[in-house]
Amino acid sequence: MRLEGFWTKQQIAEAYLNLVSFRGELQGVGAMSRQLFGKWPYGLDERESALASALLRSPNAAPALVVKRACMLLKEMNRASECTGLGSFAAQALSGALGAAAPATGEQLAPHLARQLLTEAGKAVRSSLDADLQGFARDALRRHLSALHRQNVEDGAVLVLDNDSGEILAWVGSSGDLSGAAEVDGVTALRQAGSTLKPFLYAQAFEQRSLTPASLIEDAPLTLDTGNGLYAPQNYEPNYKGWVSARVALAGSLNVPAVRTLVRLGPNQFHQRLKQGGFASLKQDGDWYGYSLALGSADVSLLMLANAYRMLANGGRWTPLRATPGKASSPRPVAAKGCAGVFDGLPPAAATRRPAPFWSATFWPTATRGPPHSASNPGWRHPTGRPQKPAPARTCATTGVPATRGAIPWLSGSATPVAAQCTMSPESPAPPGLA
Repeated sequence: MRLEGFWTKQQIAEAYLNLVSFRGELQGVGAMSRQLFGKWPYGLDERESALASALLRSPNAAPALVVKRACMLLKEMNRASECTGLGSFAAQALSGALGAAAPATGEQLAPHLARQLLTEAGKAVRSSLDADLQGFARDALRRHLSALHRQNVEDGAVLVLDNDSGEILAWVGSSGDLSGAAEVDGVTALRQAGSTLKPFLYAQAFEQRSLTPASLIEDAPLTLDTGNGLYAPQNYEPNYKGWVSARVALAGSLNVPAVRTLVRLGPNQFHQRLKQGGFASLKQDGDWYGYSLALGSADVSLLMLANAYRMLANGGRWTPLRATPGKASSPRPVAAKGCAGVFDGLPPAAATRRPAPFWSATFWPTATRGPPHSASNPGWRHPTGRPQKPAPARTCATTGVPATRGAIPWLSGSATPVAAQCTMSPESPAPPGLA
């Protein structure tokens, strides 16, 4: 009765099946299914399920008794015909012969997304994933993590999107056997966004005419009085650059200018913009997060973040992502005038919308820190004022810098197309932003 005060009956049943002892030292329905039948629980047929149920009553009962009880269950289910040959089948299963003889499970390309899509046993589902790109993204992630192993980078995730249609082309939730928690889906798992939210902050400031890319912001020690005491943001590097333009502040991912920009806008306004951009994990209001929201104190998922950067690539028009082929949703503007041209330093009326890049890719390593790069559109200019060559077709969401088709030293250390560097993971049946 006390359990029912905290858990639902479904949760109690799930905990029981995951902890109950089966034959020998097997604990939990997953271990039992793999060891006795050589398959995962969702693949058990009626005979195998009946045998497993019979073992609950007496895990180490003699095979004949287990067969008798399983046959009784099958008859109650009007499946008496399944009792034929059940004795020999049970003898093989209980001896471990089926589990030992079962072929090793082939390496799955997208196990995390498969768990999201396969909601009905035996039902075939066609996904939007590109098998070649999925395998390439997985291998690229593993190579990159191996290179960063000595820097305590433990895992990562990759997500590749089609900017135009919103289809998911690659979903790598973890590095597999290189990870200590391979079942955790890094694409849907929540973690602090860090500096990846700064492009949205400056975009809103540009849109509201609070700043322009040439506006000067002071990068100097700052102390703000909050309801919980004093808040003193600091840059990643222990120095300050004085007066810098908004363009330079964003390109250098400077923390203090970002906080000063949020002071201009107000935490609630920025919070509302993030919610409009698909960040459904921001459950509290802007004042609850405070000025640290400019530095990414809120928890977001890679799925939300990548789609938000896709929104920037599409001129401020947001649509949900799709993991299955189909018709794209009608885009809705994040604001009345969208975000087109905000990184060009042009008024929205004069800005001309460029074709959206075809790729949106995100690489999200775990357990590491470093100053992220700036985010921008093809019209971004280097702080020196030198015009940069427009990005050919791809955008790196975590760093936001236009990527070239060649090598990306800060990402992989080798000539790897950016489209292969991406991430994702399943925590709930329907992650926010996934249609």
